[in-house]
Amino acid sequence: MIGIRARDLRKVYNSSPPLVAGGGFNPGASAGKRGAGPKPEIVALDGLTLEISPGEVFGLLGPNGAGKSTTVAILTTRVRPTSGQAYWRTRCLAGTSRSQTVDRSGGAASES
Repeated sequence: MIGIRARDLRKVYNSSPPLVAGGGFNPGASAGKRGAGPKPEIVALDGLTLEISPGEVFGLLGPNGAGKSTTVAILTTRVRPTSGQAYWRTRCLAGTSRSQTVDRSGGAASES
């Protein structure tokens, strides 16, 4: 029996460039050109596959920007993956609310 299973999880965020990259206030630019360019894609998670058995204590370690928080957010249904599949026991997490997923059998500790 598998407690949590993830297959090829991927999450891509789209966001405006930061101020230092020229995406902020520019007094010389006209209002019509603001935000006209494509927004950059930020790949937060790229092809994660894992299986965690029921009762297993599991730690997710890695450097900043490795996708740890995004993984936990997907597995706790706070964030939807761009692609891939995630299961809690036998239930697919796609389209599942957090209250339907998290019960007494598990939990996630956030970083502090």
